[in-house]
Amino acid sequence: ADEDLPRLLDANNYEIAGLKVKNKQLLFEKREQDDKLRRQHQEIVSLKEQQKKLNTLISNKKLGEREKLEMDLTTARVTIAHQENKIQDLTKAVEIYKKTADREVRSNQIQLKKSQNNLRDLQDAYNELFIKYKAQEKELGNQNIYTQARPRATPKLKRHYNAQASCA
Repeated sequence: ADEDLPRLLDANNYEIAGLKVKNKQLLFEKREQDDKLRRQHQEIVSLKEQQKKLNTLISNKKLGEREKLEMDLTTARVTIAHQENKIQDLTKAVEIYKKTADREVRSNQIQLKKSQNNLRDLQDAYNELFIKYKAQEKELGNQNIYTQARPRATPKLKRHYNAQASCA
């Protein structure tokens, strides 16, 4: 367990770094959405100001201009409605993206835990095999010691065998 601590700390640091990168990406996208919403809001404010001007002109009762202004007003209202729908769609898209990102982070965390468990299992198996290997190596080394420790033929024994061989 103590041997795995540095590896687990490294894995944890790697995971934290990944989550920080993902967080930065989400913040960047949120800023982009906020900027887009701000621009659309400014456009809406501008359209509302135009609407006020058009309403003022309508109240002047100039009929020719009044028809044109009514058309402009209708166009402005349609544009505002369209922009509001767009804002709602973007808001929904951001919420969906956040949920998807959260699911992806959870999935990555689960996958990381599985990988860590697999790595731990492989390290355990490796350690067991290494211990068996060392035991067999030691056993083979002991066998070699016994085969090397056989009595060697001394010069006296060599003469004895040579004498027997020459007599026969």
